[in-house]
Amino acid sequence: MIQGAIERLQVLADALTGISQADVYPPEQLNVFPFVVVYPSAGRWVGGPAGMMKGLHDLVVEIHVQRTDLPRNVQAAMPLGEALAAAVLSDPTLGGTVDTVLADNGLAYTFGALAWGGQATIGWRITVPVKIQTVL
Repeated sequence: MIQGAIERLQVLADALTGISQADVYPPEQLNVFPFVVVYPSAGRWVGGPAGMMKGLHDLVVEIHVQRTDLPRNVQAAMPLGEALAAAVLSDPTLGGTVDTVLADNGLAYTFGALAWGGQATIGWRITVPVKIQTVL
């Protein structure tokens, strides 16, 4: 189930040193930084063996750091991306919520300007591809 994977990614992110907030469901506004949101961005469901369905999903993890003093904010944000990648790759079934993290080609990311609720932030957008097999 996609929601279980999202919740596990939130738990992994919340355990990172420096993260102040990682709610299961994205908030409208935040004023506590750094914060993390996780959501599905794309994917597909396909039939599998009889009575099975396979889901291939891209889950996005955004790590937002307040943008008030760019050099200091970038310095605070930089270690968080690699720390999250290490946590995800060390937990390839995301606590049993997915069959596997599809990391053969790595975890794609971008770093730079972000925004949430109309507020400019800076940080990471990391795509975590997963496979979930479901019994119909």
